[in-house]
Amino acid sequence: MGIVIGSDFGGTNLRVALIETHGKILTQHIEKTSFSDTNQLIIEKITGQFQKIIASAPEKPLAIGIAAAGLVDSTQKKIVFSPHIPGFENLPLGEIIENQFNIPVVIENDASAAALGEYTFGASQGYRNTLHATLGTGIGGGIIIDGKLYKGKDGLAGEIGHLVFNPSGKQCKCGSKGCLETLASGSAFADQAQALISEGQAPILESIAEGQKPTAKMLYAAAIKDEKAAIETIQKGGQLIGLGLVSLINTLNPDIVTLSGGLLNMGNLLIEPLHKIIRIQKYGPAQQTPIIETQLGENCGLLGAAALALNKLDTSHRE
Repeated sequence: MGIVIGSDFGGTNLRVALIETHGKILTQHIEKTSFSDTNQLIIEKITGQFQKIIASAPEKPLAIGIAAAGLVDSTQKKIVFSPHIPGFENLPLGEIIENQFNIPVVIENDASAAALGEYTFGASQGYRNTLHATLGTGIGGGIIIDGKLYKGKDGLAGEIGHLVFNPSGKQCKCGSKGCLETLASGSAFADQAQALISEGQAPILESIAEGQKPTAKMLYAAAIKDEKAAIETIQKGGQLIGLGLVSLINTLNPDIVTLSGGLLNMGNLLIEPLHKIIRIQKYGPAQQTPIIETQLGENCGLLGAAALALNKLDTSHRE
């Protein structure tokens, strides 16, 4: 049969799964990400997840794929920096896992992995040049060129969330200012929700939050109850994401664009303004570029990690 382990470590969850080589998920473990976790605690959580999943496997997994949020040095199998997970900084996670479990490990940025997952198992199968955007706690992206993941010189290719919209804008966790991620990500929506409450513009949202720090989900809950300020905030965010995407469509001219991530749960409030601005701003034949949502749902990252593992096995066999 053949089994690999796919793992998706993002700003919300740490997920590890046993996955058959044709993409079927057999079992998985999920644990919440804590922003206060230290390097050591993150390692303990993750290795604990791997121990459980390996113990439940019907046979020894052939390889491990790790999709991690942030800047990844795949050659050194290290997470260099993650804007949303401080415990990931300069973490040689791949080497640690490989040494402990004696299974080959490959590690990549989570959005790049998601692009590969969609290309291997999902909506962009059969296309050679694709652009994928992950819309969640942060905003990421991945690029496939001529059937291969394009990472750039330093592995930064596809960082849609760090397109700069306003150089004098809000400080981004990446160190720059005015990035798209500061304007239209899940964390940005949470900050904007807090501002709406503080300014007295969103009584329904304030009621939903009940004194807690508001989240993007709460903002959406207020929007579907016709809170005008919440609706406008989400629609503006969708338009900004669309502007980021259309800039890349006009630059890369991909065959297809795929979208994944928790913000898609905001539905047409987010997606309609996104599509509208892209239709207006696409250049020439790029107007025909299909833009579709993931076929893999919340498992996009996990299956992308599995695709990484399978690619590693394929490369090893060729060598």
